[in-house]
Amino acid sequence: MKAALFLLVTLFAFSNVQSQWIQLNSGTSYCLNSVYFIDANIGYITGDNGTILKTSDGGTNWLLQSSGTTNILTSIYFVNADTGYAVGYGDLNYSVILKTTNGGTNWTLSHSDSSSSGLYSVFFVNSNVGYVVGGSVILKTIDGGVNWINQNPNVYYGVSSAYFVNEDTGYAVGAEATILKTIDGGLNWITLSSFSWGYYNSVFFINADTGYIVGYGNTGPHTGMPIIKKTIDGGINWTEQAIGINKWLYSVYFTDANTGYIVGGGGLILKTTNGGTNWVQQTSETSVSLHSVYFTDSITGYAVGDGGTILKTINGGSVGINEGQNKNWEINIFPNPFEAKVKIEIPETKKCEAKVFDIFGKEVYSKAINKTEELDLKFLTSGVYIVMVNLGNKGIFYKKIIKN
Repeated sequence: MKAALFLLVTLFAFSNVQSQWIQLNSGTSYCLNSVYFIDANIGYITGDNGTILKTSDGGTNWLLQSSGTTNILTSIYFVNADTGYAVGYGDLNYSVILKTTNGGTNWTLSHSDSSSSGLYSVFFVNSNVGYVVGGSVILKTIDGGVNWINQNPNVYYGVSSAYFVNEDTGYAVGAEATILKTIDGGLNWITLSSFSWGYYNSVFFINADTGYIVGYGNTGPHTGMPIIKKTIDGGINWTEQAIGINKWLYSVYFTDANTGYIVGGGGLILKTTNGGTNWVQQTSETSVSLHSVYFTDSITGYAVGDGGTILKTINGGSVGINEGQNKNWEINIFPNPFEAKVKIEIPETKKCEAKVFDIFGKEVYSKAINKTEELDLKFLTSGVYIVMVNLGNKGIFYKKIIKN
């Protein structure tokens, strides 16, 4: 009976690991709107009812911080380990900008405004210069949030997302398919695109020339089609990319020139590995809308959304755990199951690193290896773990191991 129970638990745990995205415990049921990580371990999430969550262990645990507001907090951004900003809005479009200088222990009011129609996105280019957009305003600070100046973009329907490639050049997108660009630090904003339909929710640039916009409804008035647009010439021209899925798209993030992710309605997660030529849907195992996506490295990412949902991937959203992607480069780990130590072998001498993750995606062990090494894992509790070995151009390999 005990053995059968252990097998059942093991199979259940491994089924969670097999998922491309693992659901984490947020401790809240409020809608979560934005996620941002400082490094592999420390990250923040903002949401409705003034929610600000912080993790210091890569998402295993999330602690609720005191924001001092019950406003809807739509976006968060940190300029360093201590200093960060959160923006949002409340009743009667009352807008707020919050600031912390001690890693979120305390949040103070940096700006409030009852004349705007809500703030939706915050972006800083350095510790002093930052931008906040929302409604018909674009606010800029050059003194770390002490003062905020409205740059008057003359947009009636409002902007929802901003991204800057450097201190001078930035983009803002929003309702009525509006795309704005500045090349002088916001003194002037040029309208690159504007139609009578379509809503752009998120903009992300890989470099000064190549960027992406996602949203909904651009093929005709209220026709309800998702939008993915790409530019390779700094916004002069935009080409549309098709996905064949009719869902709202809320957030886009790229980890390099080729690899990017989009999240949206109904638990939608899309991934491209060829700069958007093709987008492949990934399994999120949730049906709630996902509002924000962020990656801390090429394979570790987070998505947040309705109902307090937090998802994490530790393998770039790959399908399952690929145990030996290349038969000429299979890794060998034994004994498995194990009691205290395992030996890891790769087929030829090559300096690399082996990392061990628990089923929640938290890194619990790492060691440099070269051909053959022994991993001392006696400190781990009984359960299922994943060993990852990155062999560079040979591929990334995963192996499931079980500690008795």
